[in-house]
Amino acid sequence: MKKIISGLLMATVICSVLSAKSLKDLAGGAAKKAFGVKEKEAPKVKSLTSEEAIYIFFKGTGVDLKDEYLPYAKVVENDVWKKYHNDPFEWEEKFAQCKKNLDDKVTNASMDDVYTLSTKIEFGDYDFEKQGYKVSISEGVYFPLGALYYGASWNEDYPGDNSYFINKFGLKIQDIEKYNFIPMEKNAAKNFLQSRKYSSGEINKSITIMFKYKLADFNSSEYNAFAASIAKENKIPLVGIIQGPIEVYDENDNYKKIGELQIK
Repeated sequence: MKKIISGLLMATVICSVLSAKSLKDLAGGAAKKAFGVKEKEAPKVKSLTSEEAIYIFFKGTGVDLKDEYLPYAKVVENDVWKKYHNDPFEWEEKFAQCKKNLDDKVTNASMDDVYTLSTKIEFGDYDFEKQGYKVSISEGVYFPLGALYYGASWNEDYPGDNSYFINKFGLKIQDIEKYNFIPMEKNAAKNFLQSRKYSSGEINKSITIMFKYKLADFNSSEYNAFAASIAKENKIPLVGIIQGPIEVYDENDNYKKIGELQIK
């Protein structure tokens, strides 16, 4: 299974991982020790990294690792490769260890971990009948994860055109486009909007959402459908299944939680 991917609409939602400070803000702000206010713990989050993702992908799809041993050594254990690859006697021993390291990482890759993702979206018009703000997330949107190798193809440590280590990832969050509403009582909604209004009358409609997800099985219908939809792109497909609520935060107010996205 080589070089899957391409052809989806590019994400209109820009993926952004919250800084450590922002995450503390989400948990309740910095400690005010001078006033005896006990600092709340930041929420425990686990973001999916590109390196972790590629081991999960290798395990889930059963990629033949023999073609990825050398690319792995060049990219992940680059210092070892640089120091020893010109000496065939030293490299034989070091490369054997690199192969074992990749085997172990793929074997130990977890398909059951829960990850956290945050991104910015925009809220829309207020629905006076349903009492809340409308939200529109494009169908087909996916979130980018970078490739492990970013160097030029003429570099000595280039993994090769057929290696997965040069591919970026496309992470689709299943059914996220169905979440289209932020419930908010009329007076609260009015105050919220006023807090977002500039002196010019323009309104800042950017908000942050954060949610947890697990990766879908690589044999699932959700995964197969997404993989087929981007089959011409040079990206590795991943599908996330939402776990629990999608929380909404106001970055203009110290990342205060203002609600949860719902399906209306």
